[in-house]
Amino acid sequence: MGLLCVESVRAIHQPPARFRVSPSSYPAGTSFSGVAWARCKYVVAGACCVSVGLSVWELQAGDIADIPAGRYEFRVSGAGPLETVSVWELPPES
Repeated sequence: MGLLCVESVRAIHQPPARFRVSPSSYPAGTSFSGVAWARCKYVVAGACCVSVGLSVWELQAGDIADIPAGRYEFRVSGAGPLETVSVWELPPES
C-alpha cells in the first residue's frame, strides 16, 4: 500500500461511488461517543482507543481496524494529535 494517507486509502476502496472516505484530525486529549455505521478506520498519525460494546481497539499510526456498527467510545490516547481516515461502504444505488 505504501505511505498511509487519504490518497492511498482512496486507491484501495474502488470504485469511488461505492465508498465514503473521510479524513479526520483530533488534538491530544479528545474523547467523545456516538453511534455509527460499520467502518474501516486507518490511523495515519498518533494513537487512539475505540470501544464498541465489549470490543476495544488500541490503534496507532499504521494500524487498520474494521469497526462494527453501533454505539462507540473514542479517545485520542497519544500525547500528540491524531489523524485518521474512516471508510464506509455505501449502499448500492437503485
